[in-house]
Amino acid sequence: MSKTVEQIRKRIKQLMVERGIKLKELSEKTGIKYGYLAHLLSGKNRLRIDHITQIAEALGVEPWELLAPEGVNISVSGVGVAVGVGNNVKGSMRIENVQIESKTEEGRRWERLFKDCQEKLKSCIEKRKSLEEEVERLKEDNARLRGQIEVLERLLKEKEETIRVLLSRKS
Repeated sequence: MSKTVEQIRKRIKQLMVERGIKLKELSEKTGIKYGYLAHLLSGKNRLRIDHITQIAEALGVEPWELLAPEGVNISVSGVGVAVGVGNNVKGSMRIENVQIESKTEEGRRWERLFKDCQEKLKSCIEKRKSLEEEVERLKEDNARLRGQIEVLERLLKEKEETIRVLLSRKS
């Protein structure tokens, strides 16, 4: 079991104690069967993102609050990140601002990773915008070329008709 998954399980248990929520109550709030939930929290079953989302909602926290390592505070403003797989989307959100604060080395590592992700995302967005502009330019070029082809086809038909007329006169 990875250290991160174990930290998530530990954080869930910590929040349950802080809020006085027993496993049975968490099971009822999440809709996850009691035995399965017990196995999720003990590490016998795999913890998936949809479980994290359901548990976070039942505990009254945001999913990223369960994901952050101990000593790391994450502050997010905005509305919804898409959560789910395929057509089974549980919610959506546009994140406007994220701040990570920590005095631990692990927290500083998270800050660096997040900044790297932000830079990569920014680069991807710029690249996408550039590609969208290129697609629009290519569509315009395509329309212009189609217009030129139509003109050339008309000219060709006119020339063919002229040649037919000239050939019929010779006969």
